[in-house]
Amino acid sequence: MVRRYVARLGQRLQALTPEQRAQFMQAKTTCKTPSVRQATFWLLKPPEALTPEQQTFVTQLCALSPEIQEVREGVHAFTQLLRERQAGGLPAWLEHMEQSTVSEMRSFATGLRQDEAAVTAALQYAWSNGPVEGHINRLKMLKRQMFGRAHLDLLRRRFLRTSHAEPAQAPSLPAPVPAQRAARVA
Repeated sequence: MVRRYVARLGQRLQALTPEQRAQFMQAKTTCKTPSVRQATFWLLKPPEALTPEQQTFVTQLCALSPEIQEVREGVHAFTQLLRERQAGGLPAWLEHMEQSTVSEMRSFATGLRQDEAAVTAALQYAWSNGPVEGHINRLKMLKRQMFGRAHLDLLRRRFLRTSHAEPAQAPSLPAPVPAQRAARVA
């Protein structure tokens, strides 16, 4: 949504002179139109983290589009829920976003609502399965790298992360003596 709006705004502003652009944006100074990525980043940052020029741009952009203002407020409220781990505020935020005029925000809220128990648990509990997922990712990567190239001893060393010293040898069966071989053949 931000990408579409900033692209249209940029196209409209390119045809204007810097003075007309400043008048159109109602700014006291002229500035280069930011890229979509920059504008999105500025919208997501808290107001106190922006430079005065960036703050002016964001304020004017929000004044020109109430939808962008609504998205910005929703994103900041959700960020605050996540940072402060306020699981109790999630249902109210979801309810508010499901009534949003912005389809992307309604879709995001609907997706979170479908897995609300998991999102609430993530906000309530400090533990994470991130380390486990990291190990699974590492094992899958090793499996792909080693496919068809290694024998069991090398796979065991790579997967189990043994020390660089020689791995302990498993007890092996004694080699059959010739008399035992003859008895087996008969």
